[in-house]
Amino acid sequence: MVDERLRTWCRANWDKVPEMIRRDCLDHLEAEVPAEALRSWKRNGYDNGLFHFSGGMAVRNILRDQLLDQELPVVTEDQYGKPYGPSHNWDDYYTGALDELLERY
Repeated sequence: MVDERLRTWCRANWDKVPEMIRRDCLDHLEAEVPAEALRSWKRNGYDNGLFHFSGGMAVRNILRDQLLDQELPVVTEDQYGKPYGPSHNWDDYYTGALDELLERY
């Protein structure tokens, strides 16, 4: 299971993306990921250690169709408030995006 602090941090990063852009990204993600997979992730969770390297990679790549990494707001602190980056990387955002999308289900 993912550290709750990491999950909260990713969601906070995601929430810095303007709402209209977030909506476009989520609509695109929802159109590309089978609804059954989304329902399964909602029911069973998706944050096992291997997800980042499998389904998570697919999610990040789908999101990059709408918004490139370098277009994301800069991240300068990690989930513990320590200096980080500066970084523009979907790794720091995608679970926040996925959590917001799963709120629709």
